[in-house]
Amino acid sequence: MKIYLGIRPSLLLRKKIARILAPSLRASSLPLRMQEIRHMHITTHFIGEVTEKSLTEIVRQFNQISLPHTEEIMLGGDPPTGTFGADVLYLHVTDTNGILHALKKEGQRLAPVRETYDSYTPHLTLARNPHGREMGPLLHALGAHPFTIPYTPNEVLLIHSHERKGKKYHDIIARRRLFRGKKPLERGVH
Repeated sequence: MKIYLGIRPSLLLRKKIARILAPSLRASSLPLRMQEIRHMHITTHFIGEVTEKSLTEIVRQFNQISLPHTEEIMLGGDPPTGTFGADVLYLHVTDTNGILHALKKEGQRLAPVRETYDSYTPHLTLARNPHGREMGPLLHALGAHPFTIPYTPNEVLLIHSHERKGKKYHDIIARRRLFRGKKPLERGVH
């Protein structure tokens, strides 16, 4: 099973992103599979493939990791990008305060990660390109309308990614609240 740390923007923000990108995506001739709004999330760190047996220990560790106080992150800024073998269209996520780096560092403590995931880039998946067709014209169209949306996350999630009947699903296994300022951290729930 594939496990990763993530942040789920508010429903209002997820709808706003979909609305901004909809005209360019509809105009594209690519047979993209759009990420459902209910499944949109920011992947901050890919933990890797884990066994069902090791999941209990990972959840226990997740409930004890040291979480940073929340700070604003930025969605967008750069135009959406296609990568991962041209099969994923994603939105950049950046910060200036180190919250994404802190979450990645804590994620690395949860389970050993193969070296190939060390440079994993925080992102929000917008669509999948199952046939691997050239995304250049779409990326050019999206680049003509760059946008930046500030967002302050309020929780970090431990997410299980899996496919069922050809569709991708992202189930929340555990969650931890993030606080502003110097409030104590809340213990996670399973």
